[in-house]
Amino acid sequence: MKYDLSVLAESFFTKFAARFRRKEKDAFIERCKSEFAALGYSEEEIIVQKSALGKNLIAGPPGADVLITAHYDTPANNGLMLLANPIVGQALGNIVLVLVMAVLAFLNGLLQVYINPLASLISYIIILVLLLSCFVIKNKNNHNDNTSGVLGVFGVAALIAENPELRSKCAFVLFDNEELGLLGSSAFAKWRNKNFPGKKKQRRNKLRLYRKRRYSPARRPKKTRRPGFNGRFFPKRRL
Repeated sequence: MKYDLSVLAESFFTKFAARFRRKEKDAFIERCKSEFAALGYSEEEIIVQKSALGKNLIAGPPGADVLITAHYDTPANNGLMLLANPIVGQALGNIVLVLVMAVLAFLNGLLQVYINPLASLISYIIILVLLLSCFVIKNKNNHNDNTSGVLGVFGVAALIAENPELRSKCAFVLFDNEELGLLGSSAFAKWRNKNFPGKKKQRRNKLRLYRKRRYSPARRPKKTRRPGFNGRFFPKRRL
């Protein structure tokens, strides 16, 4: 079966750039269900495993010997607006955030000693808002975290779609809320161990892939630096 993964990638990148809020995640689950169905999985073979920790999507027998997994939720913009800038990058974005909060904490001490407690309280509120913003502002630049991993899952699913022996041994799982602390995979492990107690030590392959910078063949450099802030501190290397 000829399977063009680039069509699915374009759909993910343009229509499902962020899977941060429940409505966005549910829409993405429906898109993934339709893709698994196109690969030959029936409605009975596609399961949405729900728990208080989120919704995981399973295609194939949940008690399979081999699990191919990735997480589909996307992270918050934990470097504030700086993280969306490819020049600054995540490392510098987080450094700036820490420095800003350190300065605010220092000023807060000065305010408390030399001015009044009310000014100190306002400073505390500003620090709290900055911290919370790291978890509530969604990041739309998620090709690598973890859209690439989800695409890898579908690529493997397409490879074994017409092999009944492999299909019976493999299941594909897309985890929810991994960015919040591996919640989806924990919920899945608990559910699977309860329903398939003999499968506790089976092999699991988790895909977390990273897309390299693209160049046309005529413009591809022999050597490149690591992009962004990190490139200043690490030596040149081949990518």
